[in-house]
Amino acid sequence: MFDLEREIKAWRREMMRNGVRTTEVLDELESHLRNEFTKLLLPHTTETVAFENALMRVGKPAALSTEFNKVSKTKFWPVTLIWIAFFVLSAWWDLRCAFNWSDRPLLLVNAVSLLSGYLASYMIDALCLIYILYWRFRTATPARATAIDRAVLTLNKIAIGFVLIGFAFGIAYNRTATGQYWHWHIGEIETLFRLMWLVIFSLILRFGSLSQRATSLLFMAVDLVGNLTLSAAVLALFPDPTRHIKVMISHFGFIYVLQLLGLIMGSLPERNEPWRINHQMNRARKAQS
Repeated sequence: MFDLEREIKAWRREMMRNGVRTTEVLDELESHLRNEFTKLLLPHTTETVAFENALMRVGKPAALSTEFNKVSKTKFWPVTLIWIAFFVLSAWWDLRCAFNWSDRPLLLVNAVSLLSGYLASYMIDALCLIYILYWRFRTATPARATAIDRAVLTLNKIAIGFVLIGFAFGIAYNRTATGQYWHWHIGEIETLFRLMWLVIFSLILRFGSLSQRATSLLFMAVDLVGNLTLSAAVLALFPDPTRHIKVMISHFGFIYVLQLLGLIMGSLPERNEPWRINHQMNRARKAQS
């Protein structure tokens, strides 16, 4: 027996698997699909045939995803700021590393790559927080959400590449300096786990069917747990961890707070529908005036 809601859920999952994960975009497309289904549901037409014809009009998930990705190139200023911050901070850290380790090329490449990779990972945290804030206040339009999603995909690839290079050069430096490839140092373990998580997250983005909100919360949660676990390991392993904790707080304390803020705001229930309608009506009046 035909069940419209079941078919709609299956269609949304297929759209997510084809790369359209933005909730706002899916809601808009679903609205078009439902409208077409209602128009095509004639007395002599079965629900199954009407739904198939509606899919043909709106577009099959694979074809719709391809066309959508071609046209969804809207610029979004917070994303632009994130990219500027990434390149500026990367260049600044690279110059600092070049001055400190110019006489040790393997260590220099290791430090530059890891810092750039970690920075890209933290920029993903920032983008996730930006999306959660826009979602929370009902201003996450399809174009904005898609711009954030596209930047997250790109930064994740950049992070994987840099961390992988840094990890490989770190092993090479260990072999050259000490004769051993691996020392089970906390930094080595943390880098390995971060690389594994970035690869897993890439697979989730590519093949998963999570919404953009769920994906954002997942990334921030895993990142925060990993950072707190690293802090706990420092406390447990170092005889005098005070200096290390101060460095971590001064460098990453602000990131921890932002991650926690994003998790709290993203976990709260959505505002009720009347508020949304009033908010949209107020925005429409301002646009007309």
